[in-house]
Amino acid sequence: MNTKNNQRFRAMDVRLKATMLHLLQETPFESITVTKVCQVAGVNRSTFYAHYTDLFDMLGQIETRLRQELSETLAEMDILSKASLTLFLRHVRQHHFFYQAVLRHHPESVRFLDADTMYQHVILPYCRRKGVTGAAEAGYLLTFFQAGFTMVLRQWVESGCLEGEEEMTALFPYAPEALANTQKI
Repeated sequence: MNTKNNQRFRAMDVRLKATMLHLLQETPFESITVTKVCQVAGVNRSTFYAHYTDLFDMLGQIETRLRQELSETLAEMDILSKASLTLFLRHVRQHHFFYQAVLRHHPESVRFLDADTMYQHVILPYCRRKGVTGAAEAGYLLTFFQAGFTMVLRQWVESGCLEGEEEMTALFPYAPEALANTQKI
């Protein structure tokens, strides 16, 4: 029986995901179909649906794996450092075809920092320095910084990651060092 815990099922899962990543290098996500994935992988549709509910589910599972890989890479680092942001960007560049698709369809899911970490370690210290005392204002700043980061990241990925990771790290206004030196909102 081909269940999620057996080796054959896991091998097929890897094969299907590899096929999707290969297709993303050549084809916009909007043009990829379950039929195309199955044709390229050499499997039937029932095999695909034994693994995923649809293509978005497949992307979500790939994203989960990549997030775990990134977490392991960053585990020993200070997440609020320029070095960790640079490693994050290197990871995005390495998988840029995947992130291009995700940033088009689910941009909110691509985060360098989770909302709580950003709020506690970046937004609140920034607000204290600037004299911002209201929770609503801090919430708006959090949304502003997250959206700004996401859109810059999306533009970088859409352009083929032309600039280097260090160059991009210097651009992001909420890198802790940059925020510490900011005088105006």
